[in-house]
Amino acid sequence: MKETGIVRRIDELGRVVIPKELRKVLKLKEGELLEIYTNDKAELVLKKYNEVGADSEQLHTMCKILYKTTGKETFICDTGAILAHCGGSEPLEGEEISEELYNLLVNRRSKHITDNPVKTTETSQEESGEQYIVPLVSRGDLYGGIVLCAQKLEGSDFVVCDAMAQYLAYNIG
Repeated sequence: MKETGIVRRIDELGRVVIPKELRKVLKLKEGELLEIYTNDKAELVLKKYNEVGADSEQLHTMCKILYKTTGKETFICDTGAILAHCGGSEPLEGEEISEELYNLLVNRRSKHITDNPVKTTETSQEESGEQYIVPLVSRGDLYGGIVLCAQKLEGSDFVVCDAMAQYLAYNIG
């Protein structure tokens, strides 16, 4: 564990403020959920909570199903990072999603992008092709998204992608 040298006092209600510098480095946004637990050294640990309502194995299975059904590169993300990825040339799991993708997800509407695809991660270089982005929303709260990437999504191909992504989004959230 990395030590920061920052000390904070617990207030009368048991609250501790996470310094702005740490929130920025960890990309913690207002309203995000944190998991709080202790480890075997009796240390208090704060961890970004995986907001998506499925465990890692379930997400990988759903991602594979969507990829095999549609033949399109697929990934499932929470509001901060890619949790499962199938297809594509470079592995994306664990990569932070781009601010551009996050801003699309915040709108809580499915989006079919036919030109100028958004960067999925800050380091990715999407040059061409289309994307279909389905936000994961439950009880009005945004938990993440499902993204399909392809050179072209049209006709019955798009209908299958839309139906599968919407179905999985409903069952994950």
